[in-house]
Amino acid sequence: MNIQELGSLGEFVGAIAVMVTLVYLAIQTRLTRKAAEVTQHAAEETAKYAGVQAGAAVVEGYSRCRILMSNPETARIIVKARGAQSLTDEEQVIYSAVFEELIYSASASFESSVELASFHAVSADVKNMLAVFKANPRVIAEWRRVHDITAGVSSRFVETVDRLLKEQGTVNEGD
Repeated sequence: MNIQELGSLGEFVGAIAVMVTLVYLAIQTRLTRKAAEVTQHAAEETAKYAGVQAGAAVVEGYSRCRILMSNPETARIIVKARGAQSLTDEEQVIYSAVFEELIYSASASFESSVELASFHAVSADVKNMLAVFKANPRVIAEWRRVHDITAGVSSRFVETVDRLLKEQGTVNEGD
């Protein structure tokens, strides 16, 4: 075989190698695109599921509060506290526990809505807390007591509620 024949053979083998490489790259590109589509679809489904879970957590938190408040003994304590009557130590523990649960549930719910994890309005939790404070002025003392812990759950919720309480004149500077 002479040099020309070897050169022709090399060109032929090179052309086949280029064709094989192009087919391989086309297949790999197609597989990569399909994998990206599947990953994107999975991420969208995961986000939807996370939203549903966050919404369920919101409902669960508020439901726990309603269950606690609808207990006849607890309801009696809340009514007693609304009437500005003094509570026994045992009653105060129950009263505090109910409203701590509400405050923590509201702050977690607020945070999930701010982060777009659940599907309710951001302002709903703040409006609910302000309505609770209005109906149960003693709860503001519970708010102050768990203020820093609540800020650990959602500092934005605490800042918003504090600002609105101050605007309403419910708390004074330094409270």
